[in-house]
Amino acid sequence: MTTLLGSFGVFLLLLAFVLNMARKLPESDPRYLVMNACGAAAAAGYAAANGIWPFVILESVWSAAALVRLGAVITKGSR
Repeated sequence: MTTLLGSFGVFLLLLAFVLNMARKLPESDPRYLVMNACGAAAAAGYAAANGIWPFVILESVWSAAALVRLGAVITKGSR
């Protein structure tokens, strides 16, 4: 089950990346940020379940950064 979680997370991260590179989803789009936050959180969960602590830190920070940016985008959009 953890492999499925990790695979889903990596899929979301890569999908966001590919859509961004194809200029279909800009970095300021909430969907891009949600995909990054959720994908990184899922990857962090997989890494934690397998004791891969450097990647837990990396993916946790990635997810938190995406959530902070999402909050900024939402706040800016609501003004």
